[in-house]
Amino acid sequence: MSLDPKRGKQLRPELELVLCCARTRMDAATSERIEGLLRGKIDWADAVATAFHHQVASYLYENLRTVGNDIVPLVWLESLKQYTRESSGLAFSLLSELMRIHKIFEAEPFPLIPYKGPVLSWLAYGSLAGRTFIDLDFVTQQKNIPRAT
Repeated sequence: MSLDPKRGKQLRPELELVLCCARTRMDAATSERIEGLLRGKIDWADAVATAFHHQVASYLYENLRTVGNDIVPLVWLESLKQYTRESSGLAFSLLSELMRIHKIFEAEPFPLIPYKGPVLSWLAYGSLAGRTFIDLDFVTQQKNIPRAT
């Protein structure tokens, strides 16, 4: 079990599992740690709820599928898989909407700059599925808001 550096206490295995899986690249040591955690007692409802709370459920799924596919109870793996599919579908739908809005505003004399959402997900994680988002956000100067609206 790892220590929480702020509190000096041991992390519960569910949180440690989520922390180990909340990454885009897996090294051998982390992979081994995940396998060790999976061979112990895991409260799957807590682990999955923690991943949802911190919006890293897609990473939990991807890394569990890679490292512990044969160890993780199928019901939890399937639940995470379904969530990841739905989240990816929404991400692609919102990206499509972002592109449509961008096309409309290409002719405008003021910038409408997208931020967060699909842009942040792509820049930070190299993937639309890397970050959960449910809407699109744009920045423009205050004086342009009536025209943008």
